Amino acid sequence: MEIVKVLLKSEESITIDKIAEKVNVSNKTVRNDLEKVQEIIEENGLILLKKAGVGISVNGPEENKINLLQAITNRNNYIEPYSSEESLLY
Repeated sequence: MEIVKVLLKSEESITIDKIAEKVNVSNKTVRNDLEKVQEIIEENGLILLKKAGVGISVNGPEENKINLLQAITNRNNYIEPYSSEESLLY
């Protein structure tokens, strides 16, 4: 999800190298995750644009970008409550 956040926050196309640097993973990891990233982007009414030699960007309504970014942020801030078994342990 961090890759999606980087893409949504970027005003311009961003290279795989830059994405990898920002999320602290290898280029290969970014490339491997791009299929899932594209699914998430498209499920939210957006388009993932990949231009050789230029980079990657997200295209679509600004409202969709904001909604997806908020959903990711909210998901990352959600703390799973303890299950009944975990409650007994803690």
